[in-house]
Amino acid sequence: MTKERIAFIYGGRTGEHEISKLTARSVVGHIDKDLIEPLLVGIDEEGQAWLNQYDDIVTDNPALAIRSEHSQPIDLNEIDCECVFPVIHGTYYEDGCLQGLLELKSVPYVGAGVVASSVAMDKELAKRIAASFDIPIVPFQTIYWHMWRDAAAKVIDNLCAEFSFPVMVKPARTGSSVGISKAHSRDDLKQALHNAFSFDDKVLVEKAVDAREIECAVKGNMDNLQVSVPGEIIIHNKYDFYDYHAKYHDPDSLQLQIPAKLDDDKTKQVRKLAKAICQALNCEGLARVDFLLCNETGTFYFNELNTLPGFTTMSMYPLLWDATGTPYSKLINELIGFAKQRFQRQSQLQRVYHHESK
Repeated sequence: MTKERIAFIYGGRTGEHEISKLTARSVVGHIDKDLIEPLLVGIDEEGQAWLNQYDDIVTDNPALAIRSEHSQPIDLNEIDCECVFPVIHGTYYEDGCLQGLLELKSVPYVGAGVVASSVAMDKELAKRIAASFDIPIVPFQTIYWHMWRDAAAKVIDNLCAEFSFPVMVKPARTGSSVGISKAHSRDDLKQALHNAFSFDDKVLVEKAVDAREIECAVKGNMDNLQVSVPGEIIIHNKYDFYDYHAKYHDPDSLQLQIPAKLDDDKTKQVRKLAKAICQALNCEGLARVDFLLCNETGTFYFNELNTLPGFTTMSMYPLLWDATGTPYSKLINELIGFAKQRFQRQSQLQRVYHHESK
């Protein structure tokens, strides 16, 4: 049996560098080496890519090393493989940049395409598209850096007039809850905006909703999108919301309830909404769609769509699929299969129009 050369790209010049290394170690540790010849491409924090050998890198360490003494520097354009599996998060890798490079290289890759990756990474654009498809969203305002720089007091005055506290303050284009704060007062809001603008020059301020956090996993291409059972993230009282520290440094602070305790109607509703938002964003391959279920009204609000979600054995995305009947290793193989199917379909399209002179 001929093995497929699959390149796993991880690390990166991003604030989510360490998270990517944890995810990569989990994914690579669960591949079927009878079917897959892995090419391990670690990107360091300066942006240099390194080609690694499996036996040099895969150890008992929970995080995959970026390089070993035997690693070779490599240009991403030089990777020779049948498919790329990005196990990498954040700016430049999850926002369409890496996907565009792979499109130019004409190689299949796991996950959403250029446009879906870019739009999903931008919380404002994703919410506006969702709203245009009548998918409920929490009221929000967008603040740009130049507005904050030129008239910070006016910005805060306008936001205080628009919203009652508390409010959520979010950089528009980060993942893993990086830079997100919950503001309970005017002073909190000022500090939260200052913090958020250190990560992005566009920030969202939205009404804080008393809600349950419900998530669904999605896989497949547009002709066969499949949605998992929903799960719920239950945060202990020590945290105001599901922030970066709770996610990655205090696992005892949260509980994953899979499947979520929802009645049949709510379960059907949230799965339908998850599929609808993927269709609206033309998001193929895989996604985790996050919702807020308002305790007061029972409304599901679309929160965000993650095109390259966490993929450790304890991450919500693979756990949701395991509970739905697709175990971890099989899920990896399926995602690679979806990538190749989409590539085959798109390769049949006429991308260049050749004018024929008469």
